[in-house]
Amino acid sequence: MTTQNEKSPTPKQASEAANSGAGPVREAIVDANAAGSNGTSSKVQTVWSSNNEDFTCYELDELLDMHDDLTIGAIVYFGDVAPIPTKHLCDADDVIDLMGERAYDEVGEYADGYPDVTSEAKAELNALLARWIEKHAKPTFYRVINVREHIITAADMEGRDQ
Repeated sequence: MTTQNEKSPTPKQASEAANSGAGPVREAIVDANAAGSNGTSSKVQTVWSSNNEDFTCYELDELLDMHDDLTIGAIVYFGDVAPIPTKHLCDADDVIDLMGERAYDEVGEYADGYPDVTSEAKAELNALLARWIEKHAKPTFYRVINVREHIITAADMEGRDQ
């Protein structure tokens, strides 16, 4: 699989990274605990990778510290952290559909149309599920979007043994 990546200078702040690039080019899913995230920041977080798959570093210096093989001219990648929305994990439709399927398994066509819930009841269940997931099963991973290439420069390597 080939991916298009836009060459870009190193962002000085996460907000700069969020505004550069034409749009999502490649996505990766990363374990937030392995990447050292505590999940409390609401700002766009930038993460770095040496292989365009494992985005486990929050700073270019951290990536360079972890990979002695990176030299001037090497290509690395950075992107923006995108938390997984709880509604993508489980929502009211999932629960309602499962209830209907299980009812049908129990009594067959007598369960047709079950459960018939109002839009208000569905919204209430969605809110309940979102709160429960946030409290008990919050994802410790995230998607990485807007991935861009960065070519290691002499300035990036300044003060390092080469």
